[in-house]
Amino acid sequence: MKMRLYSLFGFCSLLVRSLSGSLGGRVTSKVGNDLEEVRNQAPASCSSPESFPGETEMLAQQKSTNFLTDLRHGYGTLPELERALTRTYSDSEVSDFAEIQRHGAVSTTLKLFEIRLLYLRKATFKQRNEIDAILRASELPRSFQETMANIDYICEHVVPYRDRYEAYGLRELAHISQQFRRIFGLKFMKPSYDEEEMMIKTLRDELTTGSVKLSTSRQSINQRLDKARAWQCKNIIDVQYKRYFWNTPHRRHRYRPHHHSDYQYDYTQGGG
Repeated sequence: MKMRLYSLFGFCSLLVRSLSGSLGGRVTSKVGNDLEEVRNQAPASCSSPESFPGETEMLAQQKSTNFLTDLRHGYGTLPELERALTRTYSDSEVSDFAEIQRHGAVSTTLKLFEIRLLYLRKATFKQRNEIDAILRASELPRSFQETMANIDYICEHVVPYRDRYEAYGLRELAHISQQFRRIFGLKFMKPSYDEEEMMIKTLRDELTTGSVKLSTSRQSINQRLDKARAWQCKNIIDVQYKRYFWNTPHRRHRYRPHHHSDYQYDYTQGGG
């Protein structure tokens, strides 16, 4: 099985490859809980860089790819996703994925979805150019570009464009990212065959023992994504957040300089 998986290297192994209304809108307790959950996330560092993706990384990558491909091309899957984004998920439903999501072989898709959602629904033309420069297509593997195209397609169809008077607020986008993460997690934690079941066990064991194994290419991609997220935080989230509070004097006392954990998952440190 291992040799067969490595034969797929040329096709999939280089896939190394959160934010109601406007900021002024009311935040429901449900969204507040989402943000608190995001705030409590901790990154998982990589202790063992590998020259090539191992079997566990490749399986995790392929499962993520299949998830996005099925969403884009499956019959009725996008309307189903749109409905799923509005439902409530119990802690028991998503608890199994709470630790696994920190692994660098899994978090790539979650980071990229967050980046692209903010890119498509909040960034200006100039800001998009800056993000494009960070995620320069010519410097990234084709499989990563295909994943980004799938995520863009999904975002365009389940998070429709709004004009400036009804634009998405940062908290609303944060909630959509959070919901996507839950939906992804529910799918990821349902193994289709024995190798996937073993993959999940290995991911959990690596996190527990602090011996996360990632290929150098996957680490490089995650670092590029972290750079894009940091840029978005400074130039989109911080700017809009500060503008909102300082344009409404009666709210200025509530301004918090270190607020970005309310809108982004805490994955920016380490190799995860």
